[in-house]
Amino acid sequence: MTAITLPPTTRHSVFLKFTPRKGMDFSLGTVGASAQISAGEVSDLKIVLGSISSAPIKLDLPVGILEAGNLSDDALDKALPLMRGEMGKLTNLYARAGYKKQIARSLVRRAIEQLREYQHG
Repeated sequence: MTAITLPPTTRHSVFLKFTPRKGMDFSLGTVGASAQISAGEVSDLKIVLGSISSAPIKLDLPVGILEAGNLSDDALDKALPLMRGEMGKLTNLYARAGYKKQIARSLVRRAIEQLREYQHG
């Protein structure tokens, strides 16, 4: 085999990890975000938080708002406060719950900003 040709895709993904120090193998929070982006329009957005609680957290309500608002700043400002309800009770996994919520909001904001780079090409 000399080459592999992959078909073009309109799905783009972002993964971000927050650790207290570089080189650490565990994180205080992660986010994975993925969306179909075609001609500047966003669809099939998915956002999952990791290391925030004892199990991954799939965000649904904020995703709907972000999709409807095409990842705009207004949509992001409306979606971020809704994460609190979907995260539920956070256990003390290496950090206080309030700090974990701040990490989650920051990671989601950064992930959406990176997806926008694909959107505006």
